[in-house]
Amino acid sequence: QDPGQIDEARRLVAEGADKPFLAGQCLGDGRVLALGAYGLAFSTQNAGQSWQPALALLNGSESQHLNAVQALGGRIYLAGEQGALMRVDHDLQGFKRFASPYDGSFFGLLATRNNSLLAFGLRGHVFRSSDQGASWQSVAVASSKSLTAATQLRDGSLLLADESGQGWLSHDDGRSFRPVAPEQRFPLIALLALPDGGSLAVGTQGITRFPPSALR
Repeated sequence: QDPGQIDEARRLVAEGADKPFLAGQCLGDGRVLALGAYGLAFSTQNAGQSWQPALALLNGSESQHLNAVQALGGRIYLAGEQGALMRVDHDLQGFKRFASPYDGSFFGLLATRNNSLLAFGLRGHVFRSSDQGASWQSVAVASSKSLTAATQLRDGSLLLADESGQGWLSHDDGRSFRPVAPEQRFPLIALLALPDGGSLAVGTQGITRFPPSALR
């Protein structure tokens, strides 16, 4: 055993449960991955009855906050602070860290039906990969505010939202975005696509609905 890992484990035990989890991903058959501050990564094989450290992620995260997780093509992608972009296999082995296109924080990941992956975060930064994270291309979004939520709508279009509640819509698999005008704006935490083509937005001031007509 690595003495450094033992010392780190002792430190975490001594500090207690004071570090938040920031993202989670269901992997199927009762398996769930939970990620959080300072590179915390734990998994369960029995729907939460017991949890074990995901050692490949704990070792590879370099204690960076992990803010987002997304399954795509049988692999698990993660994003976090200081441009952290990484991947593990579905069994949480085979860790790989990608060369980051910038050094700011990522707050979210979105996988598309066409197997592209978007990473988004501080000051309107969006990057797109069509080769499983091997390379990333910058996508222009006319916002200097942090992008905090995303979803794919029923028709396949992509919806991003920034911290002011402004929405951004793409009809070309994330290659470009244009602004949409929501009826109500507030800081957004999550977006959920609806069967009718609209979206629910969850934020610090409650829940609002974007009708399909607002997302065209």
